[in-house]
Amino acid sequence: MHNKNWDDIRYVLAVVDAGTVSGAARALGVNHATVLRRIASFEQHHGVQIFSKSAQGYSVLPEYLPVTEALRSVQHAMEYVDTSLIGQSSGMKGVLRVTSTDTICERILPEVLGKVAEELPDLRITVISANNHLDLARSRADLTVRPTTKLPDELFGQMVGFMPFGVYEREGGRDAWIGMTGDVGRGPIGQRILNIIGNDTLSAKADTFVVAAALASRGIGRAVLPCFVGETKSDLKRVCSETEWPSVPIWVASHVDLADSPRVRTLQKKLAEELEKVILDHPGLTPRMG
Repeated sequence: MHNKNWDDIRYVLAVVDAGTVSGAARALGVNHATVLRRIASFEQHHGVQIFSKSAQGYSVLPEYLPVTEALRSVQHAMEYVDTSLIGQSSGMKGVLRVTSTDTICERILPEVLGKVAEELPDLRITVISANNHLDLARSRADLTVRPTTKLPDELFGQMVGFMPFGVYEREGGRDAWIGMTGDVGRGPIGQRILNIIGNDTLSAKADTFVVAAALASRGIGRAVLPCFVGETKSDLKRVCSETEWPSVPIWVASHVDLADSPRVRTLQKKLAEELEKVILDHPGLTPRMG
């Protein structure tokens, strides 16, 4: 089978899991049209139609359920091969793939990765910006810089600091709030905004904190922002809030299948060390104690 057909399996199973093309696109970090194209490619190559398509979404036709289970086994086997080969590679050469949120990728990682690149010049660095916490086994990322209260079971790593939040507004701006939508809206801060403030007083919504900050800068409303974003906007001021907004831990982590890889452990340690240095000197971030 051609390599492209192996890759099509990811798209088929993403639709199986999500039940919709749009949900699969979000999970894979691609657009709607790409998922449709890859599903059509898979079905055309094999001369079958495995999905029943309706207004409610996509469901696997009963006669093809065993096929999708077999595809799942193939996917797991390929992921195991990939992670095993990565773990056996030696030296600090090759590609280092790092994923994080858009705000961290834009505001924090360039400085951190610049330091890493200076010390390890043979590395080629790829940065993957995604707010939907990519599955490392499927995204082919080596390391993630993840803001979360707790790492999921499939990741191992270390906490390097905290990302505090605050309320920011433009002087003279509207007496309203900017909410969050999309993956950020479904996260703990987005849900907290919705639960405490509600929809009635929202003047706008954004799917990233960078966009929320830009809207607040135009006076559209006040926004709950990571302090390392809000403090860099000269036209925004932090305001007192009756609500306590939690600080979210920041982790440097990798997939558990790479826990015994010397290369990944070395790169993870180096990335964590440089990130801790940046956090220590950054006014909008809080270093870990000890």
